[in-house]
Amino acid sequence: TLPTAIVDSSVVMIGMLCAIQWMASFFHATLLGLEQQATLTTARFIETAAGWLGGVALIVWGGGTIETFLAWQAGVSVVDLKEISEIVVRLLRTTAKPTRVRRKSLGRVARFASAMTAITATGMVLSQMDKFILSRALPLVDFGDYTLAFLAINALQALVVRPMANVMLPRFS
Repeated sequence: TLPTAIVDSSVVMIGMLCAIQWMASFFHATLLGLEQQATLTTARFIETAAGWLGGVALIVWGGGTIETFLAWQAGVSVVDLKEISEIVVRLLRTTAKPTRVRRKSLGRVARFASAMTAITATGMVLSQMDKFILSRALPLVDFGDYTLAFLAINALQALVVRPMANVMLPRFS
């Protein structure tokens, strides 16, 4: 079993990662709205590759711990947030009209946004349910193997499937 201090610091780091990635999602959505799929795909590819390849290297060759891995992921996410926000700001500055937030427009989409938030939250809970159940049912070694396999497939999906969908699907709709 893991010491409580490691679990506590890991949970804090995961919370920080979620907050950073949540902030980055606004810039990612802005790039999609500006039809900058290639820019977004390139940025996501670099972030994913750096995060996972660097993280694996830290664990395999650097004798890294869970905390080291999560700190690396957070560092990569912060750099991604900085870079992607600068790209978005630069792109928005080149538009012909000045941009501003209209409260009336926000009010019209509030119901839709609330529904999307509920759907996303439900999806997040359901997508983690297997890990919750299996962490209770399997020995730690078997659960670790399952988690590693899941992460490998997820990385493949992030590096191959998502970029293709970002580039091809807007043209099909």
